Amino acid sequence: MPFRCLLFTALLFLPAASVGDIYRWTDADGQRHFSDRPPKKDTPRLRIRDPGQFGEIARPDLRVGERRALKRMQEDQRSRIHAREQSVRDAERQRRNARAARERCYRIKIDIDDYRSRLNAGCTAQQCRRYALRLNKSKSLLRQHCQ
Repeated sequence: MPFRCLLFTALLFLPAASVGDIYRWTDADGQRHFSDRPPKKDTPRLRIRDPGQFGEIARPDLRVGERRALKRMQEDQRSRIHAREQSVRDAERQRRNARAARERCYRIKIDIDDYRSRLNAGCTAQQCRRYALRLNKSKSLLRQHCQ
């Protein structure tokens, strides 16, 4: 009995993608065994079709506990894959946001340089006030978003 529990626990934690072919046989004492290698040629195979797509068990004669264990393994793998995909999407979103922020800061710095050069080049009083307001607004945006 402890061996059977240990075997079942080991099967629960194996990822479904690495399972491939599983062989099941009953020895002369009536003990059930599972392995990735058959003991002899006529041993029936328990095959998971396309484990990457969470295929179904090809053998309908599995015990209820075996079906539950394999179903749990598949659900665990689905949740791990979903979490991995979500983290990849989050990382990509963060990269896009960081790039957009860098570009925004770059544009603000260019605007600041432009307004400074226009103020230094000479302008009418009205134009100088407008450039000074825009310069101050750009500096404020730079402080808010870029530092």
